[in-house]
Amino acid sequence: MLSSLLSATFCLFVIQAPIESTYARTHVHTTTAVGPSRQYTPEDIFVGRTFLSGFDFFTGSDPTHGRVHYVDERTALKKNLTYISHDTFIMRADHMTVLKSSSRGRDSTRIQSKKAYGHGVMIVDIRSMPIGCGTWPALWSNSNNYNWPHGGEIDLIEGINGAGSTTTALHTGWRCSMKKAHMAQTGNLVNANCLSNDKSNYGCVVHPKATVPSFGNAFNAAGGGWYAVERTASAINVWHWPRHGSVPGEVRHAASTTKRLGPATWGEPYAHFSNQECDVSRFKPQNIIINLSLYFDLGDLRLQFGRTLVDLGPPPLKTQTASTPYLLDAAFGSISTLNLDCPPSCNPHNLCIFIHLTSRLPAAQPMLSSFTPSATFSLLVLAAASTVTANAARYYQPQDSFVGQGFYDGFEFFTASDPTHGRVNYVDQQTAVSKNLSYTTSNTIILRADSITTLNSTGPGRDSVRIQSKKAYGLGVTIANVRAMPIGCGTWPALWSNANGVAWPQGGEIDMIEGINNQGASSSVLHTGWNCAMNTSSMVQTGALGNLNCTSSQGNNAGCIVQPQSSVPSFGPNFNAIGGGWYAIERTSSMINMWFWARNDSSVPDEVRHAGFASQTSKQINPANWTTPYANFENSACDISQFKPQNIIINLTLCGDWAGSSYPSTCPKTCVQHVEEDASDFQDAAWNIASLTVWSPANVPTKRKVSRRSRHHLAAGSYRAAAGIASF
Repeated sequence: MLSSLLSATFCLFVIQAPIESTYARTHVHTTTAVGPSRQYTPEDIFVGRTFLSGFDFFTGSDPTHGRVHYVDERTALKKNLTYISHDTFIMRADHMTVLKSSSRGRDSTRIQSKKAYGHGVMIVDIRSMPIGCGTWPALWSNSNNYNWPHGGEIDLIEGINGAGSTTTALHTGWRCSMKKAHMAQTGNLVNANCLSNDKSNYGCVVHPKATVPSFGNAFNAAGGGWYAVERTASAINVWHWPRHGSVPGEVRHAASTTKRLGPATWGEPYAHFSNQECDVSRFKPQNIIINLSLYFDLGDLRLQFGRTLVDLGPPPLKTQTASTPYLLDAAFGSISTLNLDCPPSCNPHNLCIFIHLTSRLPAAQPMLSSFTPSATFSLLVLAAASTVTANAARYYQPQDSFVGQGFYDGFEFFTASDPTHGRVNYVDQQTAVSKNLSYTTSNTIILRADSITTLNSTGPGRDSVRIQSKKAYGLGVTIANVRAMPIGCGTWPALWSNANGVAWPQGGEIDMIEGINNQGASSSVLHTGWNCAMNTSSMVQTGALGNLNCTSSQGNNAGCIVQPQSSVPSFGPNFNAIGGGWYAIERTSSMINMWFWARNDSSVPDEVRHAGFASQTSKQINPANWTTPYANFENSACDISQFKPQNIIINLTLCGDWAGSSYPSTCPKTCVQHVEEDASDFQDAAWNIASLTVWSPANVPTKRKVSRRSRHHLAAGSYRAAAGIASF
């Protein structure tokens, strides 16, 4: 199985020398904290587009002799080997071209930080990473001003051929070794000698515990996690926390805080390279490198560790890499054993890393904290149980699941004229994929508008996307885990449903998420073709009612509108800035309820927070246990039962009947002129979606105890038959 796309959210936290560089070890509650207190403050932050200013694309020959051709920034962007949004940076290898055996290698990407960093801390937040036969993804650092390896090399994350555990290693040009007795760590020492001429330059190697999902499929299935490395003059420490593990708050929010950071409180690292048998201070300032090589010095070797022979992949991989490019677009997820049979069957369309970096300097003065957005969107739909009342238990069980590539199986691309008269041209799936307006990984589908083309005023509108579920769903629950949504002047994103079998609006329309022009609150709306109104005295909700009449023929089709409280960041830039949150809608024969929980809301029900996870798909949910909905559309003055089964729609239009007529004066030009002329302003006009699951009625509850520990497992990749989800 061969993966070619690096896909993860990556937060790099580089921190130069701490206030106190001395090093000691203390024991607190059975964990080892390294001290004395070591405090750090931010130095650099790289998120999304800032990677292009902080990193250079490497275009030389692969030093590890991989079957790759590293391309420059312009080529990577042109060939869709790099994708950038306000909070996402994707690197991947070409998965379209069949290579000739005599040609150069497969196009891939390798970037290197322009700056070199010395003693400090680096925190990496990754949602998924490449796997597959012949792949070698790595996040590492090297001293460019010294002949390798005399300045040292530090490999933070590295693995090959879908191996189950990441390899964390040091390479030195001086005598350097590790001894278990001096290593206060939870991981396993695999090789003790760091000297580069020992054991084919393998270096001193530590693996996290085998039970920890640190690499490949297990890592991706758990939604990824955080890595951290701390460099001092006397030690190099490395930690890993799975996405849903017990993560220190300052690590979880490292990319968004300006507060001091103290690794002494993080607990025992899984790797502790000490200076007892090695002068660690000889590691020089290093440039950070992120790359993906294919069929490399390690990928086709059989390495001998003591008496254990590890088969890292059969020789035919070189041929496979050239002749089967589809294998390079497959495969998030590790293989549980190193004894691989390559290539197994695999589902093309994955291999990527979303990357986010932050760097820190020694602490001086305390600073205020903030929160940086994430960028994935997961959606869960549940079909309803039969008769319900407002407070009675209401149970639902899984029916359908769509994740990543699975969206293309369960949804159709709408290509007709925009019914809302937007300045858009909805494209088909093939066009959307070829123009990078839609892109899938094992846990993500991206839907966005073109941000490159300057339009002719007499020509078609700006290319955009609108997808619709092939099936219609009736009474039920939909849970949407959204990390970011399209923003910008002139934008009109919506996640809604409509009854396609009858003339609009006779079957009703339900708008769960909708808004325009970066407005502050989402609008949740009902549109009906029959007399329907809301009675404020009967609505048990926390939101603000904007319009009472749902009948489309009245009020210029405004519908009956409820918005979450204005203090809640439910839409636009404010929503993205806090990492998004969860939306949920429940349809019964007598009411339609809607909920919203912000990403950092501690009251999110576990069954909502983990709704898109594989561990949740055999369990029932009960909305009666949730908090009060922000919208409670009830039936005292409206026959809710007239809402027909509906197709789910996700789209982005520009200007049109609403966004165009309400275009604010603070936005540039007229709405249409802005859309036609200012293409780059639509770079953040994108949905990022992880999963959508439909559930069927369940009148009898199943046992559904979910422990904290079980929630850590199977977040994404176990959905592989349907595509997979990574959500947090």
